[in-house]
Amino acid sequence: MTDNAGTGSHVGHQADGCIITAHLLVSDVLGRWLVLRTATDHARWQLPGGRAEPRESPRRAAERETREEIGLDLPAHDLLIAAWVRGNPGDVIDSAHHYPAPWPL
Repeated sequence: MTDNAGTGSHVGHQADGCIITAHLLVSDVLGRWLVLRTATDHARWQLPGGRAEPRESPRRAAERETREEIGLDLPAHDLLIAAWVRGNPGDVIDSAHHYPAPWPL
């Protein structure tokens, strides 16, 4: 299922309970990666991004979440990594999408 604007690989939360997360892999010209300390556990680090809103594409979710978290409007490039994780039968499926993005000069 693709979104008709060509902005991502799947449309937001699915009716079957799939949780879609999307993140930007932001790097600079020296190859350094941007990671953020989590708000709830300062010992943990994560990529900028988060959960997609209902009917939001993963690409748009990654861009929106990054803008909300660090205040920069960075474009998501082509999908780099997609992973689907299912635990036991009946568990929620987590669908993670990662897009490369350039660090603004």
